[in-house]
Amino acid sequence: MTSCSDAPCRRSTRRIRSRCYRVASDLDYVHRTNEFEIQIYTNSLGLRTDASHREYAKPKPDDVYRILVTGPSFAFGWGANYEEIFPTLIERGLSVPGKRVEVMNLGTPSQGSAHQLCWMKEVGYAYQPDMVLHVSYGNEVNPVATDCPALAELECPTIEDGQLVPAGSTRSLGRRPS
Repeated sequence: MTSCSDAPCRRSTRRIRSRCYRVASDLDYVHRTNEFEIQIYTNSLGLRTDASHREYAKPKPDDVYRILVTGPSFAFGWGANYEEIFPTLIERGLSVPGKRVEVMNLGTPSQGSAHQLCWMKEVGYAYQPDMVLHVSYGNEVNPVATDCPALAELECPTIEDGQLVPAGSTRSLGRRPS
């Protein structure tokens, strides 16, 4: 077990396939700040999990309804233990006899929606989700989100002068339509 103080652990995030950031694999450490002390565990994918470092089956079992949660630190559960975070509470609240519900927490601290889309494309969709729940928080919407190289391949809408610009529009590239 590793213990961290106010500064983040050096190996707490890493780039996967040189495209998207994720939380490091197989973490087992106590994160201490002046405000909280929590235990953080991740599995081989870097997904927030319980002490068992829970893995998820591919392909998805027939009796499983799988929800993928994406988002920044709020989705990851920053400042809360695994038992207290909303993806865990959703899984426990929705599971019924005869149908298991799995909630995979793909939340990644300090990463905006653009990186979450990259993470879903690189990893998430392979887990055959029945539902994707994306959580946004106001501080993630900023120009820094455009530094993900994988975004060059994506057709994403943008916001320009307060207006939504459709994906593929030359207006979003700073060019005038011909």
